[in-house]
Amino acid sequence: MLKIFHTADLHLDSPFSSLPTAKSEERREGLRRTFMKMMEYAAREAVDLILISGDLFDCSYISRDTSQILSKCFGAVSCPVVISPGNHDPYTPGSIYASGILPGNVYIFKTESPSKFDFPGLGVRVWGSAFTRERYDGSVLASIFSLPEDRINILCQHGDTRSPLSHHAPLSPRDIAYKGFTYAALGHVHVAPDPVVIGETTVAYPGCPEGRSFDEPDFGGALLVTIEDKKTRLEKIRFAERRYMVEQLDVTGADNDSFVAGKIRELIREKGYSGDTALRIILVGEVSLGYKPNTDALAADCAGELYLLEVRERTLPCFDAGYLEDDLSLRGVLYRVLAEKMRQGSEYDRQVAAAALRYGLAALDGRPVV
Repeated sequence: MLKIFHTADLHLDSPFSSLPTAKSEERREGLRRTFMKMMEYAAREAVDLILISGDLFDCSYISRDTSQILSKCFGAVSCPVVISPGNHDPYTPGSIYASGILPGNVYIFKTESPSKFDFPGLGVRVWGSAFTRERYDGSVLASIFSLPEDRINILCQHGDTRSPLSHHAPLSPRDIAYKGFTYAALGHVHVAPDPVVIGETTVAYPGCPEGRSFDEPDFGGALLVTIEDKKTRLEKIRFAERRYMVEQLDVTGADNDSFVAGKIRELIREKGYSGDTALRIILVGEVSLGYKPNTDALAADCAGELYLLEVRERTLPCFDAGYLEDDLSLRGVLYRVLAEKMRQGSEYDRQVAAAALRYGLAALDGRPVV
């Protein structure tokens, strides 16, 4: 049985520029801790091979702390570590990959032309290539002609299976299967899709080990892959310390922030969110005509034990549409002009039209606009 630890897209030394300075540094440290936990797990499980499918780093600049941690952790595992540099951490003359500081058990693909590493003791041959710049438009598989049948053939590659027109090493699961690979360890897609199984070939993304923003939701992890008798089994292992989550909250009927704050606290309590969660809540529904939620105040008031709370507002004003539709006064004219944009416009158009209707009706009724 062959045991493989497969990870990708950790993006060490990410700037976290949207966070306050203290929190951004804490998150960079968190990513380093996640990496250390993964390598400790791989050593503890005595895996035969570690595959890192690109974007281990977020950019070419690597901090001294990160480079020291990498050397120490890679040196502490007894198995080979194979890396396919990605579009964020390409193999260049000035990169850490070319520096020679990584220990001897680390094998790095260096060119866009595919090459291979043989591990006879494991009965494994690992194929792959490297990004050498931000784009990789060529075909990874075109120059791989025949695979030895007496080996387990693995593809370790940073690449994109979502579009044949991708500028990030486009790949097709069917082409991977046609070549005869047993397992394709891919990177680049941060929210892992379901693995693709075609015959005896399994194609998988592990997703990012730790989310860095709201478009990388939930707890991240890596894959423990076991191959035995040409059968491949995958197990997702969580390593993330924190998660980003997005919830939509209907606050129809609200006419003040106190009511909305109660709904927010109720949602947080029901979902069991706590200090490991950065939460974005999107307020929807129809609210009182003169009320617009104060998102900054709500976020500050309801954050509680959460790591981070962000509140966004997509509510619409509640009004008597039937009455306004037939109203011959200026109020009806205003409504009819804006109603179409609120129904069918883009999200931005809907929000602008809703605000315009709130302010316009308030002005026409003699109520304060601000």
